[in-house]
Amino acid sequence: MKWLFYAVATPFLNSLDSLGEKLLIDKHVKNAIVIVFNEGLIFLIFGLSILLWHKVEILSFTQTSILLLSGMLFIYYLIPYFKALKSEETSRVIPLFQFIPIIVLVLSYVFLHELISGKQILGFFVVFAGAFLLSAEKLDAKIFRPRKAFWYMLFSSFLYGLTPILFKFIVVNTDFWTAFFYQAIGGGIGAVTLFVYSPYRRAFVNESLKLPFKSWGIMTLNQVATVVAELSASFAFSIAPVALVSVVTGTQPLFTLIFAIILSRFFPQIIKENISKGALGIKFSSIFLILVGISLIYL
Repeated sequence: MKWLFYAVATPFLNSLDSLGEKLLIDKHVKNAIVIVFNEGLIFLIFGLSILLWHKVEILSFTQTSILLLSGMLFIYYLIPYFKALKSEETSRVIPLFQFIPIIVLVLSYVFLHELISGKQILGFFVVFAGAFLLSAEKLDAKIFRPRKAFWYMLFSSFLYGLTPILFKFIVVNTDFWTAFFYQAIGGGIGAVTLFVYSPYRRAFVNESLKLPFKSWGIMTLNQVATVVAELSASFAFSIAPVALVSVVTGTQPLFTLIFAIILSRFFPQIIKENISKGALGIKFSSIFLILVGISLIYL
């Protein structure tokens, strides 16, 4: 059962990371582009470190381009994600990442010709219903009018969902660490290309010079947690059935909600969310539906 420890560690660490990001954009960083760039930099540094202990293969131009694009998308998905996080509670935003398995399912069918079962289609609609419910503050007619965060996360999930499809398309013909190296380089390139857009460039230059060491420290710890979570998930996938690991890692919304409740109750100066009975009822019901949908998709 060693796989279970690593599978659970992934949503646990990712939940802490998401709450840390919410803390940053609410109280430390005015423009999230600084965090996005920092994540790209950490991703690049980790990728370059692979050269110290692994012989990286030279891939074809097409293979290299696809992996670089995969890494760039891994950075670009953060832009709409942070817009959603800025406008909404973390416990309402993170569950919407469960659009990703739906998008991956559809894209894998289109590009990798993997079959979709009737049960997975049912899971698609269950997840979508849970996401719609989560976008509502209360049960009334407005439930059918999702808020901005819903659409931001749908776009973010689409960008993120392309990442594993592109990665898998190449990794089947090379080793994991070589593919990851090129993907990480793409992440660094993605961060640098953000400077082409002048508002992002000005925001980064103006704000990064004023940020205290504490803020940089929180950002770095967040990204370290993300890298460790990804490695933990990869190890779990390598020693256990993909379906089981996917369901366990899909519990991140539940971890996020539990942590958000604890912080809101005992440390409101860090994170403060709506933990009234009505709001929690909607959140728990939504997350339950989403987890059922994920189980139908993967099991």
